[in-house]
Amino acid sequence: MGILLIDAQGAGSVGRAIVEWVPAGIRSVAGVLEQKNIDYDFILIEELLRHGEEYSGYNTLFISAMSSDIPIVRSVLKHTPKSKLLVFGGPITFDVDVCFNILGADIAVIGEGERAIINLLDAGLKEGVMPQQKAFSEIKGIAYRGLSGRVKINPQDTYLTKEELNSITPSTSIVAKYPYFRDIGVAVEILRGCSNFHRAKDFHDRKCLSGCENCTSDNLLLRLKCPAGVPAGCGFC
Repeated sequence: MGILLIDAQGAGSVGRAIVEWVPAGIRSVAGVLEQKNIDYDFILIEELLRHGEEYSGYNTLFISAMSSDIPIVRSVLKHTPKSKLLVFGGPITFDVDVCFNILGADIAVIGEGERAIINLLDAGLKEGVMPQQKAFSEIKGIAYRGLSGRVKINPQDTYLTKEELNSITPSTSIVAKYPYFRDIGVAVEILRGCSNFHRAKDFHDRKCLSGCENCTSDNLLLRLKCPAGVPAGCGFC
């Protein structure tokens, strides 16, 4: 069997008491699979924890998770055969060491995922086959384990153009696969990336410069530039 798409976002240690929303990223990945006519199934990770034996036939697992979901992901993977291909996406991939050395990832998609996933599928993943090392090296925005056993992180790709983004239709059919889907929210992406350009005042020993005010400038291009090198959006929390 083919690909099992797993939503672990917000599941934490033991799973969600109730699912409140369908993430935009999950819908986008499902949309890519559907547009390429690739058969896949979908499950919440807490259901996989309870009924994993029913999904043992899938050879490739796409797992979308956050760093807070590491405990439940580890619990599920303890009972997952090593032969499965594990592809991680979502915020958890910003810590590549966790993905590979703790969770046993084969591939991590970092940042925008659509183009990287399309390239991975075309390189063999749609047949459940790991791409060749040469193919891996040419796909931007991913991390993978090289022949030496060391994790390699490829450079980030350019952002998707408006035309590319509009060519990918987020799945609507996956919404009905969520329990109580008529009563939960469905994330609809109207802006790609964080819309809050305020920086954190203190970020990994980088200090916000007093009097800069780039973050609140009326010039949107100026908001992108930070003399202290603090990433945009980190002031959201």
